[in-house]
Order: sequence, then structure tokens, then C-alpha cells
Amino acid sequence: MNRILNPFEYLSSEKVLGWGLLGTLISIAMVAVTRLPLECNLSGAFSVLSTNLLLWLPLSTLLYVAALVFSPSRIRALDIFATNLFAMLPSIVIFGISNGISFWLSSLSLEPRSVTEVLVNAAYFLLVILLSVSMVWSMVWGCFAYNVSANMKGMRGVVIFVVCYVLVSVVLQVLGRYL
Repeated sequence: MNRILNPFEYLSSEKVLGWGLLGTLISIAMVAVTRLPLECNLSGAFSVLSTNLLLWLPLSTLLYVAALVFSPSRIRALDIFATNLFAMLPSIVIFGISNGISFWLSSLSLEPRSVTEVLVNAAYFLLVILLSVSMVWSMVWGCFAYNVSANMKGMRGVVIFVVCYVLVSVVLQVLGRYL
């Protein structure tokens, strides 16, 4: 059970980075495959990639700087960046799945209209639940990943991770709103 809850103690940084990149590519492929017959562009795949990169790179950079300041030992940037990408893997994959499914659901047009609307709304609610669960899973993994990669014990690493995550999320929302 501990290997599922905290895989960062058992996997090397290179394997974690490989799995994170593979998950990102699978997510992009899922979006591309579901949209390709209906759209000739790959805007969905680029949205998955840009969403992941827009959160992953600044968050990993901020976590690395915080680890340099607050960690009692020497820190490798590869460890922080790789484990952070792997920790985001549940959200990345579920985002790819939900993006493809929601695009497919929006193109449905079945009769009778009332039954179709109920089924489509139920599917959307299920996707929201899956996205919420994957987000919580990614946050828990992110805390464990940061504690392992920054060599921190207890709540100190969790607090640093949460503060950095909130800070990056707020900055990205503000930049997205005003740019």
C-alpha cells in the first residue's frame, strides 16, 4: 500500500521523469485521437500540454528554490522537477480523458432530448468527480514527492508545497485574466 501512496521512496528520479513524460504524451494522444476525426487541428493536444507546462514549470522552479533555502541537505533539480511531474500524473491523465470525453459528449445529438440531456449532465458530473479525485491524489502525491525529493520531514515540506502551489496557481490565474 505504501508503494501506491508514496511511490517516490521506491522509484528513481529518471523513472519518475520517464513516467511523467509518458503520462503527458498519453494524455495528449487521448485528446488528439478523440478530436482528430471532428477537428483537423491539434488545439486540444496543445491545451493539455500548455496547461501541464504552465503549472509544472513554475511550480517546480519555486519548489526547487524553496528546497535550496529550507532543506537541510543538498538538492538536485532533477529530483524536484521529475517527482513533481510524476505527482501531477493523475490529474494529467484524467484531464486528457475528460477533455476528450467532454468534447465527444458535446457533439452528441440524440432523441429524445430530455433523456439525452440527463445522461450528458450525469456524464459531466462524473467527469467533475473524477477530476476532483485526481486533483486530491495529485496534491497528496505532490506533498510526498516534495518531502522525499527535498529531504524534508514532517509538516514543513507539506506547508512549503501547499504555499508554493497556491502562490503559483494564483499568479497563473491573475496572469490568465489580465493578459
